[in-house]
Amino acid sequence: MSRSNDRYHGVLLVNKTSGKTSHDVVDDIRRITHQRSVGHTGTLDPLAEGLLVLCVGKATKIARFMSGHRKIYEAVIELGRSTESYDAEGLDTSLPVNPIPEIDRNRWESIFDKFRGEIVQKAPAYSAIQVDGERLYKKARRGEKVTRPERTVTIHSLEFIDYSDTRLHLRIECSAGTYIRSIAHDIGQQLGCGAFLRYLKRVAVDRFSLDQAFQIDELRKMDEKSLNESFLSIDNALNFPEICVTDDFSRQILFGTEPVGTNTTKIPEKLHEGDMATLTDRRGKALAVVKMCGDTNSSLQASSEVIATYIRVLN
Repeated sequence: MSRSNDRYHGVLLVNKTSGKTSHDVVDDIRRITHQRSVGHTGTLDPLAEGLLVLCVGKATKIARFMSGHRKIYEAVIELGRSTESYDAEGLDTSLPVNPIPEIDRNRWESIFDKFRGEIVQKAPAYSAIQVDGERLYKKARRGEKVTRPERTVTIHSLEFIDYSDTRLHLRIECSAGTYIRSIAHDIGQQLGCGAFLRYLKRVAVDRFSLDQAFQIDELRKMDEKSLNESFLSIDNALNFPEICVTDDFSRQILFGTEPVGTNTTKIPEKLHEGDMATLTDRRGKALAVVKMCGDTNSSLQASSEVIATYIRVLN
């Protein structure tokens, strides 16, 4: 089915249950909406639950701008055992539990400090990242030894919630691409007793929170009107500064006419060269995502110079 025939357009926040892959959820929404144009903006591991942000219909055009945001997780890390997958999927319960050292709050904080800020992580062997054109987990299942890719990520905050019965509860705010499983494993290495990720829930992505999300079963029971009302509009989903353009110019965007200062009715202050912004019409409808050609100033609106280049036209 073509996007022009789609009935539903917007961003949908879904509460994924444990046991489903992110693609399973995409397929669920395709069946519910009866349209193919559905995609997620960042996966969740099958064992994890929580917030999954989906773009549907015309909103698939903004999917690239919805990824790369900060995320917040609640995690339960079990001490005393390690697994090859770094989570409970690879747990061998026949193995003994390693002795766990006595740990007070100060010791916890000294360990957590090693994971706060900018850190370098190795991807888990059982992960979906591609190496030589193939998912890493497929190589791992065949027993192949590969060099696991490293990436630099940022842990904006790592908060202690609770520790009891070998289980450590944390709240982690981090950059996109962070492996919480790797943090669990590495904490076990720091303690010398091993650890794995027992439970993970994503509670926020950028400004979207889990309490805004719908269960798949809820969405299945909705009529067309209620389902439409469940979507965030493209205008509300984008989080860039807005440049309002004239009515005449809004009709020229589809033809690729570059915006100049005199095409605008409002330009935000403190935009800099390279910043991204949204061109909107006077009703606030998002028309295009652009990159600024220079810094904004008081005389820019009267200028006949090109102020921005197109990244994505949304009409």
